Amino acid sequence: KKFFGSKLRKAKLQYFLLWCVRISTTYPKFAWQVWFFQDNMSLLSRSVRAPKGTRASSPLLFVTTAAEGLSPSHGLLRAFSSSTTPSSDLEAQHKSTSAPKKAAVAAGLVSVLAAFASRWKGQAPAIPSEEERFRDGLPRACFAPGTKRFINPWLKEDGQDPCLQSPKSFIKLLTSWDPKSIKAQKDAPEALQAPRAVEWQELRSALESKQGQAVAVWLGHATVLCALRGKLILCDPVFSERCSPFSFAGPKRLMPSPVSPSLAEWPDDLVPDAILISHAHYDHLDEASVKALQKRFPDAKFLAPLGLKAWFDSHSVPLAAEMDWWQENDQVLGLDLGIVFLPSQHWANRWPWDRNETLWGGYGVLDRTVQAKSVPKMPFYFAGDTGYCPVFKQIGKMYDVGLAAVPIGAYEPRWFMSPQHCDPEEAVSITADLDCDKALAIHWGTFPLTFETSQGQLEELKDARSAAKDDRLVAVQAGGAIFGDKKIRSSAEL
Repeated sequence: KKFFGSKLRKAKLQYFLLWCVRISTTYPKFAWQVWFFQDNMSLLSRSVRAPKGTRASSPLLFVTTAAEGLSPSHGLLRAFSSSTTPSSDLEAQHKSTSAPKKAAVAAGLVSVLAAFASRWKGQAPAIPSEEERFRDGLPRACFAPGTKRFINPWLKEDGQDPCLQSPKSFIKLLTSWDPKSIKAQKDAPEALQAPRAVEWQELRSALESKQGQAVAVWLGHATVLCALRGKLILCDPVFSERCSPFSFAGPKRLMPSPVSPSLAEWPDDLVPDAILISHAHYDHLDEASVKALQKRFPDAKFLAPLGLKAWFDSHSVPLAAEMDWWQENDQVLGLDLGIVFLPSQHWANRWPWDRNETLWGGYGVLDRTVQAKSVPKMPFYFAGDTGYCPVFKQIGKMYDVGLAAVPIGAYEPRWFMSPQHCDPEEAVSITADLDCDKALAIHWGTFPLTFETSQGQLEELKDARSAAKDDRLVAVQAGGAIFGDKKIRSSAEL
C-alpha cells in the first residue's frame, strides 16, 4: 500500500493507466492476481496494446485466481467497462461519467463484500430439493435455486455443495503452501520427467482388428486417446505448455507433452472421430489444443457438457452435442457405438465470475453390437475430474465397464481437495466400485497443481493397490498404451 500509494501519487493517478500489472504468488493452481485498471499505458497481457490515441476510462481493482478461482468477485467485475476513449476527450467524459461509474463500482464492491460475508459466516445457500437432485434414483444436474449455476447433488452435512470453499479455506490454503514441493520434481525418475514415443502402432492395430476391447494411450494429465471398434476417441486434449488463460503464467508442464501443440507428430491416418471435453477448467479444456485439432481434423466431432456451446461458438469450433448427465448420443460414432455423459463430483469455470455456469462429468462409450444379457456393455469409461462419490457404484451396477480412465492426482491437502479430486486410495476404490476389467491412472504427473509430487502420487498409488489387493488400476509412462484385455500387460507400466 505504501509503495503503490507513493508511486501513483507522483504519477498523478487520474492520468496514469496501468492496464494489466499482474502480481501473483508462485503457487500455480490458485495463483492470486491483482489487476489495476487506470490511465494511459499499454496492455501488457499477451502484448495487446490499446488503440493509438486512446485511453481506458474505467479505473478498477479486483482480486481473482488463475486456474480455478473464487466466484464472489462476479459483482465487482460487472462494474468494469473495457471501452476506450480518445485522450483529448478524457477529461470531459470523466466529469460526466465519474459519478455513475463510482456508483457502479461501489455497488459491485457491496455485492462482493456481501457474498464474502455470507460465506465467511457459513451461511448455507439455497439448494434444490432431494427430488430434483435425485430424480428416478439417479443424480441429476440441476441449478441452485434462483441461479443459473449447477450444483453437485451430493451435499455435505450442513447442506452445502461439497466443492464450495469458504474464503477462510482459501486463505488457509495459500498460507500453508510450500514451494519446495514443486522443486522436488527435479529429483523424480527419468520416466516421470520425459514421455516415451507415442505408441501409435498399438492404436492402429486396435483400429484394424475392430474388436470390442479398448486400447488407450495416455498423452499426459487427463488426455487419453482410445481406439475401439474402428473408432478413435480423444478425451480432454491439452498439449500446451501451460494450463492457464495466459501464455506467460500459470501451471507449467513438469514434463514435455508427448504431442506438440502443433500436432506435428500426429499421424495423418489416425483421425479422431470424437473429441470429448469433460468440463471447462483450463487443464481439461485448452483453447490452443482445441483450435489446432479442429484445423487439422475438421471432421472430428466435439462433445461437451451443458453450457459450453457458447464457448465453442465464440471460438468458431462446431459442437456436435451439448450433453446433460445420463444423456446418450448415437450419431457421432455410428451405429455400433454410443456415447453417454455421466455424473461426477466437481465444478467448472473459466473465470472467477462464471463458476458452475457450465456442467462437468465423465463419458462412457457403449458397445451397441453386443446383446446385453443384463446390463449394457461399456468398453471404455472416462471419469474426467472428480472427487469420490456414490455415483461410481451406480455406474458399475448399470454398465459392464471394460477399460476405465480414473484420476489419481492433485489431491493435497486433503482437507481442501478431497471433495473435488480423489487421491490414489479413493481412485482404487472407484476402480472397485466400477468393477471394471482394467483402469488407467490419469490426472497426475503433468502439471504442478497441488502440493504432492509426481513421485509421491505414484508411490501412493502403489501403496493403495497393495493395501486393497487390487492391481487393476495402472499408471503408464506418458505416450504409453494400455489394453482393456486383462491378460495383456502394458510395456509402459510404471
